[in-house]
Amino acid sequence: MDYVYIAEMILEVYRECGIKEFPIPCVDILKHYEFRTITYSRLKELNTEIYALCISASNDAFCDQRNRIIAYNEKAVQGRIRFSLMHELAHCVFQHTGEDPENEDTADCFASNILAPRVAIRHYGCKNADDIHFRFGLSYAASNKAVQAYNTWKQRDTIKVDRELDDWLFPLDEFHRNFLRRLRRQQQRRKLQMKQYDQKLSFLRENHLDDFWAQGEEYHFFSTSR
Repeated sequence: MDYVYIAEMILEVYRECGIKEFPIPCVDILKHYEFRTITYSRLKELNTEIYALCISASNDAFCDQRNRIIAYNEKAVQGRIRFSLMHELAHCVFQHTGEDPENEDTADCFASNILAPRVAIRHYGCKNADDIHFRFGLSYAASNKAVQAYNTWKQRDTIKVDRELDDWLFPLDEFHRNFLRRLRRQQQRRKLQMKQYDQKLSFLRENHLDDFWAQGEEYHFFSTSR
């Protein structure tokens, strides 16, 4: 599962649909991509055979890509409905065919991230599943998984597509943009300095230069770092 590719597709959807606020308008997004939606109850009234086919495939939702129709179970909780609709959109966006566990994982990742982008969870300071549920409209089950995924995500270095999505959703003035650029450069320099320090320390220890500490070299290194 390629997170970068998934994030790039989500950014494309956000830009095409002009999404700037949460919870995102799932039905409007589907309309933009020329999908019609129909509830399972209504489908059952219109055609019992097609309804039986859909419900046998999934109790949540079913997508007919050729006819651009998504049927869904309106009896589910609202958060689950929203997730199911975006899950089905993912299958179309990525042009999935057949039944493949990897496709399902990709669609789940797409749905979770388009409903609650990790940069937005960070921006709003969400601390737990309750915060995500109320801010983004996910079900509690999906919110719990989003918390776990977010905790993993925030440990990684920020990638280009995340910064682009952040800029799209929460645009900054030029002063703050320049400040963040300077901060990133300082962080990069600091990482390089720490790497150089570790290499230096390792060399000294390997060569048994114990008097290094007595000379106050470590203090000197940190005190002159910028």
